[in-house]
Amino acid sequence: MDILLAFLVAVLVSFTGSIPIGMLNLTAIYVGIRYSRRDVLLYAIGVAVIEFMYVLIALFAAGWIQRFDWIETIVQYALIPVLLLLAVSYFRLDDSQFTMEEKTLKNPFRKGLFLSFINPLPIPFWLFVASSIFSFGWFPMQTSTSLSFSVGVKVGTFLAMLFFGLGAKALSRRLEKINRVIHKLIGSIFVLLALLQTIRLLVKG
Repeated sequence: MDILLAFLVAVLVSFTGSIPIGMLNLTAIYVGIRYSRRDVLLYAIGVAVIEFMYVLIALFAAGWIQRFDWIETIVQYALIPVLLLLAVSYFRLDDSQFTMEEKTLKNPFRKGLFLSFINPLPIPFWLFVASSIFSFGWFPMQTSTSLSFSVGVKVGTFLAMLFFGLGAKALSRRLEKINRVIHKLIGSIFVLLALLQTIRLLVKG
């Protein structure tokens, strides 16, 4: 049950985290508009492969932190302001400008690998998510659940890139409106998580 839960949580978080407009999904939209479905598929696989590697690094780091009680305690209390700062940052993101530069695409798989590789933000993001999971105790981070979680992240990222690539023509006309709604939704989720973490620490204390 823990393995399935880890997989499903990872798919949901990864898919949702990939929705706010950035370099990776803008490129997926561009590939979807200008190239074939096969190119979209290869691009999505390339992005997901690197994301899988990054989440493994983050889980290893989170597991290492968990071995030190004093660090874990600091992380649990630090989660509250971090969550609130993330919420504020999403509420204040500028949705007014979206540009897709002309790009040459000789190998969509390599393009996905490269763009995902030069985007190291997933490491701190997944480190934060893993720390939250440890803190809330949703499921134990054992080898089996860690692998299931990592595979779930890969699947979620892959599905998100497919979503943007295959729905490119429809999405390109509604980017600003969609992104504004998503930013408010994710910001609200972070506020809720901060509230839950506060309640948890108060009850625990």
